[in-house]
Amino acid sequence: MNKRSITALGIAVGLVLFFAVNLLAGTSLRTWRLDLTEDKLYTLSEGARNIARNLDEEIRLSLFFSEKAAADLPFLKSYAARVREVLEEYALVSDGMITLEVLDPEPFSTIEDRASQAGLAALSAGPGADAFFFGLVGTNSVDGQEVIPMLDASKERFLEYDVSRLIWALGHPERTVVGVVSSLPLSGGPPNPMNPAGAAPPWAILGQINTVMETRDLGASFETIDDDVDVLLLIHPKDLSDAALYAIDQFVLGGGKVVAAVDPHCDAAASSDPMARFQQRGASQASDLGPLLDAWGVELVSNKVVGDRQNAMRVNAGQPNRPKVVDFVVWMGFDKDEFDGDDAVTSLLENMIVPTAGILRPSAEATTEFTPLIQTSEDAMQIDVGMIQFMPDPENLLTSFVSEKQRYAIAARVHGPTKSAYPDGKPAAPEEESSDASAPEEDAADSGDSDQHLTESAGPIDVVLIADADFLMDRFWIQEQTLGPISLGFMKTSNNGDFVINALENLSGGEDLIAIRARGRYSRPFERVDEIRREAERRYLAEEQGLQRKLDAANQRINDLQREKTGETAMILSPAQQLELENARAEMVETKSALRGVQHSLRKDIERLGTQLKWLNIALLPALISAAAIGLGTLRIRRRQRQ
Repeated sequence: MNKRSITALGIAVGLVLFFAVNLLAGTSLRTWRLDLTEDKLYTLSEGARNIARNLDEEIRLSLFFSEKAAADLPFLKSYAARVREVLEEYALVSDGMITLEVLDPEPFSTIEDRASQAGLAALSAGPGADAFFFGLVGTNSVDGQEVIPMLDASKERFLEYDVSRLIWALGHPERTVVGVVSSLPLSGGPPNPMNPAGAAPPWAILGQINTVMETRDLGASFETIDDDVDVLLLIHPKDLSDAALYAIDQFVLGGGKVVAAVDPHCDAAASSDPMARFQQRGASQASDLGPLLDAWGVELVSNKVVGDRQNAMRVNAGQPNRPKVVDFVVWMGFDKDEFDGDDAVTSLLENMIVPTAGILRPSAEATTEFTPLIQTSEDAMQIDVGMIQFMPDPENLLTSFVSEKQRYAIAARVHGPTKSAYPDGKPAAPEEESSDASAPEEDAADSGDSDQHLTESAGPIDVVLIADADFLMDRFWIQEQTLGPISLGFMKTSNNGDFVINALENLSGGEDLIAIRARGRYSRPFERVDEIRREAERRYLAEEQGLQRKLDAANQRINDLQREKTGETAMILSPAQQLELENARAEMVETKSALRGVQHSLRKDIERLGTQLKWLNIALLPALISAAAIGLGTLRIRRRQRQ
């Protein structure tokens, strides 16, 4: 057999092996994974893997994506492929407990009806285009259902968290129980005959939480926490007894989670009656959880609130007939720049209004990790509580403001091991009546329950703290919509309530869900292309503005010349006016031509760069690799011949 025949046979064998390996990989090697992306985008985090592995019942995930309707949206199709690959990874890791189906809800089909009934958002690609769906529906064996109405590509970094939360909720269909502890009238106030408006209504935050969870009021004098309570919500827990603080301490050490709104000065706790407020002047309206914050490694700065000039809300500091709007530095309006973009609690919040907040910081001897969730800008300062305790003066606070050029945390996540705030066990109860002193000895022994005392946490504790309680008052985050005497419901004006609900959902999901953080982005922008486009747009805009100025100047000149004419010739253009108008028109044509040239150059530069990238990826790199392989093969052959 000659060399030519051997070469042809080798090529044929190579092609057969190529197709055989691909067929084998498509059938038998589907479980093999090699993730070479920079941020390991195709590798689930350990928390997500644990959630998928530890399911007790089967879960079906239905991905609805309108393939045809989104044909003209290549970015969306690319992201849909990314979502599908992530869901396939969940199914693979679950060892058969998660099954995935991908459905195309074509118009007027039964699949489209399923998507609509499940509550998926019907999107539009433009005027006259068919509605399309891109959402996820999960179901379990007891007909439970969880839905992501729209898989938004802008929230890509939290795709893993959203899917994990959906799977966790389906695997734990029982409602989360939130134990509520507060010294504020969250459930509404008693009837007041002196108040024409009647009893104060319940705070809206309780209604919002009850839509997704079950709340349970633990009262103000509890000594134990029920075993079925998943998360504690503490809102201005002022003057709690030692027994109640000890119960919270043991709850946290035993793995319970806490969301706490403590406050160096809670305006909601003060009476709305000006005379009563005057009588209460000097009385502390602070809450700090006593020794618990110390044990958790956190300090709430005493007798201080924070002012933020950059994020200050504007209020009327004048009289009704002489309004005067100034920045109220202790009432702060935060946006995304002040939120932790990597934490699931705050990443998707748009804005929050936080009045008279305190300052949180880690203590020097902390064994826990302190992660700020909301911080002020650097244009901030600490302010004595006394300056806002009674009839605060916004103008005086602003004029006396001196920036400390430091960011202060007003909300934080605390995670890590810790020890009990009561190392000697349950604190002694207050002295009881003499009649109670003769209680049976066995009852006294039972009340101590010393054998159950936890001296340290079994694992890392998880607590979310915010140094303000007033932010949950209705007026700071919702507004009632009315039509005359008819209420049309409430509209959110900020994400204050969402912060609390996000924290409760996150903590109730267990350690695995808490551990999931934001991931990298699948899509990578063409930065060079964007730079070329921005530069061309700047030139285009500059020339366009120059043209407009020239046209305005020409029109102004024509108007000036026209005003100089009088009598019967006022409506006839003079030779000077005619020349001015012709020059303006010629200039307009010339400038429009220049603008078209800029646009053409823009497209030409981008197309040239695109062509270069294509040649680099399609031709040059493969050619270099082939040349290197041929060179290496030739070198080996020559070495063999020399031997």
